[in-house]
Amino acid sequence: MSYFEQNIPKLKKSYCAFLDVLGFSELILESSVSDVAEEEFFQNYYAVAKKQLEELSTVAKDSSDFVHMKVFTDNIVLAIPWFSEEGESELGYIIDAIKQYQLSMALNGYFVRGGISIGKLFIDDLTIFGPALLDSYHLESKVANDPKVIISGEFLGVIRGHTHYYANPESCPQNGDIIIDSDGNGFINYLDETIIQGDEWYVDWAVLEQHKIKITEAIEKHKGNAKVWYKYHWLCTYHNYFCSQVSHYAGYSDEYLVPDSVLQRRLERVVEINL
Repeated sequence: MSYFEQNIPKLKKSYCAFLDVLGFSELILESSVSDVAEEEFFQNYYAVAKKQLEELSTVAKDSSDFVHMKVFTDNIVLAIPWFSEEGESELGYIIDAIKQYQLSMALNGYFVRGGISIGKLFIDDLTIFGPALLDSYHLESKVANDPKVIISGEFLGVIRGHTHYYANPESCPQNGDIIIDSDGNGFINYLDETIIQGDEWYVDWAVLEQHKIKITEAIEKHKGNAKVWYKYHWLCTYHNYFCSQVSHYAGYSDEYLVPDSVLQRRLERVVEINL
């Protein structure tokens, strides 16, 4: 879906997402302590990012060129202009692309945060322009403190409207795509990608286990930095909440939960008192 009409560039109502990797600047700085560490980080990130961006590009192409993508280092802009009155199909395309990208990156230890907005936008091979980009960047940089892709209030309102089209709104796709956080902001439920539809619905427990491992590794790495630690602590809460939502599927075990020993921070006195 082009942003041109009769070769004239047009601002169009669009879904726009701005994504980046949590703590990417710090990762670069940490790796710069030596040429060897720097090269190792670059090679690892390049291999992971290249694969995921290729898959994201494939998703965009499979959507009949509806989804537009721009990439700079770890920053990604995804956009899709509305081509229907309700914008439901368009929403599905961009949410599916984000869920797949977020989950794939998380399983490699790179957690994504971002924002999605609705507004006027223009994109071509050279330019991206419009308030939708500014709004999504604001959500990513000022609101999404934790590693999640949050949605604007208008975006949430559109989704709520879509749920009314279904006889059983609680079973509609949008109800699995979005979770409402305790602050009232909705965010993309990328772990929903672990629910697989075959002859019967099932959960890919191996993927959830890998997600748990990567979160635990991040918690351990950042336990000395409370500000950063709490960002990954949020991931533990999200992971365990999702597990509670799929605990009725065959194969579930509490072993897939992030344990309390990881969730809790150790407190102690300056001088311990023997009671």
